[in-house]
Amino acid sequence: MMLWIATAFAAKSALAENPRLAFYGARVLPSGLVVAFGSATSGSATSPLIVVADSQGRVVSSFYLEVGGRGAFLDSLLVDDSLVAVGYVDSVVGRRAVLAAGVRGGAVEWATALGSGFVDFAKSVAPFDNGYALAGVTQPPEASDSDALLVVVDGSGGLRGAYAVGSYMYNDFAERCYATGSTLILVGSTWSHNVSFSDVFLADVQGGSFTTLGGADRDDGYAAAAVGNGVVVAGSTLSSPGGFSDAFYAVVQGGSFRVFSIGWPSYDGFADVYWTGGKLFMVGYSVREGKELGLLVRAGEDGFEAGVMVECEGDLSPLAVGAWNEEVVAVFAYSGSLLVVAFDGNLKPLRAFAIGYSAPPTVKVLQVESVKQHSYVLTGSWSLKRQSLPIKQVELQSQPLAAKLVPLNIPSQKAPVETGVLEEREPISKILIRLVESNIPLLMIAVPLSAIIIAVVLKRRS
Repeated sequence: MMLWIATAFAAKSALAENPRLAFYGARVLPSGLVVAFGSATSGSATSPLIVVADSQGRVVSSFYLEVGGRGAFLDSLLVDDSLVAVGYVDSVVGRRAVLAAGVRGGAVEWATALGSGFVDFAKSVAPFDNGYALAGVTQPPEASDSDALLVVVDGSGGLRGAYAVGSYMYNDFAERCYATGSTLILVGSTWSHNVSFSDVFLADVQGGSFTTLGGADRDDGYAAAAVGNGVVVAGSTLSSPGGFSDAFYAVVQGGSFRVFSIGWPSYDGFADVYWTGGKLFMVGYSVREGKELGLLVRAGEDGFEAGVMVECEGDLSPLAVGAWNEEVVAVFAYSGSLLVVAFDGNLKPLRAFAIGYSAPPTVKVLQVESVKQHSYVLTGSWSLKRQSLPIKQVELQSQPLAAKLVPLNIPSQKAPVETGVLEEREPISKILIRLVESNIPLLMIAVPLSAIIIAVVLKRRS
């Protein structure tokens, strides 16, 4: 199926210098591939980027699209022998418009911009009704708020319809869309139909139902997975006692739900979730001492079971989690490159590789021994509300694009992996520094006073 990828881009990149890469997302495919998407910047031009690599880290395809405006890809999928990617393009239809493109055999089959005239973009794409469903955000001209956006196109990018979910003066965001059989599910965050502040929403478009889930503070849903006869949604929550924000997942089955969170004193969250072998695997982030580490946990339907943190010299941003046969695969963005780490089912690292023009000298995988101590059950403090789905039709302009595919020569290399245990006790040196810093006013008084006392004692002795 992917033979065209390996053969169509044998030509070297025409760029004289390496472009600056930015990765905004990825998909781990069961076929043994990882597809990453983002942007490539060369000079003043920023173009949508796609990179495909196999399970051993070999780059089998890498290219960007010249679309006549600044843009980026935010999601993609492989259908038959075609790659379909979505994102945004600037200054084509309004300030920002939805970008959708189809690539086959090393050539652009179709590309289109869809916009309301102000700001629109797509963050997710799924196969739907012999075409594709695109989910994202729309803010029409003169609107003060944004709505969750659903766009339906045919197999060649032709517009079938566009719809928005949200209320006036409130913001709503669609992060992902999933097609389960004939059912289309949107996942995101809502301020319009919330229980408290912003809440997670699950929208069954065909069924016309809108489910919101949240606690007493802000809750954001970023990904979901179908599990049995229910849905698992994962994201970040401020309605948890662990820290400033905690990572959470919720199991929603009909009118019942269970919510679990995990967190440390700073910021934590999940970016993606994958169900395999009767277990949930979730990838996210954990900020420790101002540095962003990768977080990978294994859980069941009744709570967290194990976890590791991934640390490099720089920050790691979580992109995706999936599986290659028995291997669990976590993907991160690292300093303009892609970092892929493969684990076994017990979260033991097997190998790691980096794709891009930079690579971490070492990847540290640190076992988290305190998973249970940092886990919380939030079911009793959260609420679930079901209501009818208010959908508004959106008028979008559709403009075909004369897009050109430009191959890139992006290298990859193995990344050395070190294992260890997450150190959660604060070192004595840091405790002393913290005590000194928090008592500077007292020290300013105590030091001169001590000098005076010593001077008096010495004078009396003499």
